[in-house]
Amino acid sequence: MGVGISGGVQLDIAIGPVQGFVAQSRRTRDLWGSSYLLSYLSARAALGVERAGGKVVRPKLAGDPLYQWIERQEQVGAAAGSPPPIGSVPNHFVAVCKSVDEGRNAAQAAIAELERAWRQICEAVWDTFVADASHLGVDVEAIWHRQTAQYWEVTLTISEEKQEQSSYARRKLWRTHVLPDEPGDKCMVIPDLQELSGYVRAKGADEARAQDRFWEAIRKQAGVLNLPPGDRLSAVALVKRLFADVSEKAIGGRLNVSNWPSTVYVAAVPWIQRVLEHVPHQAREYSEIVTNVAPKGAFATAAPIVVAPSGIDTGGFERLDGNFFHRDWVINKRQCILTTSDAESDAKVRKELCERLQGIARVKGDDDKPIGYPSLFYTLLLADGDLLRDLLAAYGGTHVSEALQRFSQEVPRIVERHLGKVVYAGGDDVLAMLPVATALDCARDLAKVYRASFDSAVDSAGQDASAEPTLSMALLFTHARVPLKTALDEARHLLDDVAKDGNGRDSLAVGIMKRGGLHAQWVSTWRRRRFAEERCIDATEALQTLSSYFNRNGGARLASSLVYRVRQTLAFLCGWPEWSPGSWGRPLKDLDIVGFLKAEVINSLSHILSVDNAEIDRWSDELLQAMLDVMTPSLRQRKATSMPSDSGGEVLSGEELHGKRDPDFGTPSTEMSEMLIGVDGLLVARFLASQGDEEAEA
Repeated sequence: MGVGISGGVQLDIAIGPVQGFVAQSRRTRDLWGSSYLLSYLSARAALGVERAGGKVVRPKLAGDPLYQWIERQEQVGAAAGSPPPIGSVPNHFVAVCKSVDEGRNAAQAAIAELERAWRQICEAVWDTFVADASHLGVDVEAIWHRQTAQYWEVTLTISEEKQEQSSYARRKLWRTHVLPDEPGDKCMVIPDLQELSGYVRAKGADEARAQDRFWEAIRKQAGVLNLPPGDRLSAVALVKRLFADVSEKAIGGRLNVSNWPSTVYVAAVPWIQRVLEHVPHQAREYSEIVTNVAPKGAFATAAPIVVAPSGIDTGGFERLDGNFFHRDWVINKRQCILTTSDAESDAKVRKELCERLQGIARVKGDDDKPIGYPSLFYTLLLADGDLLRDLLAAYGGTHVSEALQRFSQEVPRIVERHLGKVVYAGGDDVLAMLPVATALDCARDLAKVYRASFDSAVDSAGQDASAEPTLSMALLFTHARVPLKTALDEARHLLDDVAKDGNGRDSLAVGIMKRGGLHAQWVSTWRRRRFAEERCIDATEALQTLSSYFNRNGGARLASSLVYRVRQTLAFLCGWPEWSPGSWGRPLKDLDIVGFLKAEVINSLSHILSVDNAEIDRWSDELLQAMLDVMTPSLRQRKATSMPSDSGGEVLSGEELHGKRDPDFGTPSTEMSEMLIGVDGLLVARFLASQGDEEAEA
């Protein structure tokens, strides 16, 4: 079903690069800056189309907060107030025009408006942070203009309505924008670009010192927290790192996003809540010490994720930089910068801070468990709607645009309710950071709201619509010290390759990324049948149920011993010569896999629980069911490739699953001859039970 006006043409415009630009982020501030810049420039380009007589029909911009602010800002200037802090306009938008000539004019106006807006942003950053230091570098201004003038790629097509999908799809395959080769030392965020000073450290100590002098001059303007020692960036990376600090000059309104929460802070959020609830006075005392010995930037000026209890003075504990919550980093002079006058006083203060953190950790809460130390694992959430083209054909562009707008407007509220931070929410795309403890609940709520957003469209289409609005999602539980780009790349792989292509969409993919690499990878349709039952269960509920068993008294010992033995034994019984995350295996012929697992469960419970045999039998049946609920695959598409193993079993990757499909959820048969088995669900449940405490998992 097309969208537009009779006899007109359709204009598709997309601004890139997207995934590479966003993924090339060293800090969460870069991640947000990348997404916001793309969204802002897309909104500006859309404004150019509208001014030239075109009509943007997808996404719906009438209720978009960023686009509305830009319109107000154009009309009343500073009186428009502060811009929204989250990007919400997708990088690809569709407009309708009366003729090819009007479409061409609208496209030119879009590009001109994008270039004008980008130039204004770059000039604001240059004037504030770089101009006074440029004489300390080599051809700094030339490097700046070379990189900023040629960075963005605009893909566009003008076509008849009935041909627009194929025209735009073909145009995306035609690569015409290639950046020039860049000499010299490379940027630490965007490695394809040269760092801005123009010096080459490999030429010797003099060049290295000159390069350091240049960046120290930039650092004095930007601040050590915005530009830590050692960061050497290109023009584009510097713009996305710093434009928010000069947003009034750059975009015409103030963005209050200083000290964007770090991955370490997001990981610590549940612990911060626990500290404020049980020992607010100790939190205040700790904060007062930091206030006296740390730079002002050690406290975030933006609203923190955790809100202090009403009437309780916490000294700003909930606004502290996340590194100050960890003893190992408090004693590190690079991780926690102090303003102490000499080495002796510096060491004394750091020791006192560590002792106070230890004192907080020993306090017991209402559950009689020590407060402990904060987790170092957080969650990257990536979500994307499935088969948008089919939805457009089934419900029409107007209904789809309205549904996506309803969804994107709900995303911030849902994520914030689960103590997370939205990086981007536009159309059917979501990027957010969350604590481990709340990520599954947030994922489930987002998927439900996405479906509900299309209710009115489904009602309007009636029985004729066959397309189902579904949301695929990736949750990557990742260590806060894993490079952000590495984590983003893995999350994108989980979403695109594992959830969508590998499992057939309408799926949730969960990964665990530790410092040594990927530890587990589990994927399922959102709804899956319970093992050997007709009843369905939500995928997140299946993981949480098993995790709850691993979180009971003795659960940590149970999870560690049981999961380790099951994985080791199944490696032989299912023909896994080298087990890897995401592997599914077919047990050896005539093997009673259920009987084997039950024997392992009973053996583990009898060594850990001090209860009678009847209690062990009851708990073993419940635990076994919970284990099997996550150990069998649930997929929508059939994949016909398999790899036989030398041991007579069969090992399959997530992209190679095959078996009898359930007509609704694609769940393979539980008959022994057809059954597939995997241990990643056990690993994920064990991780959730420990909340990322690696010692508890050991």
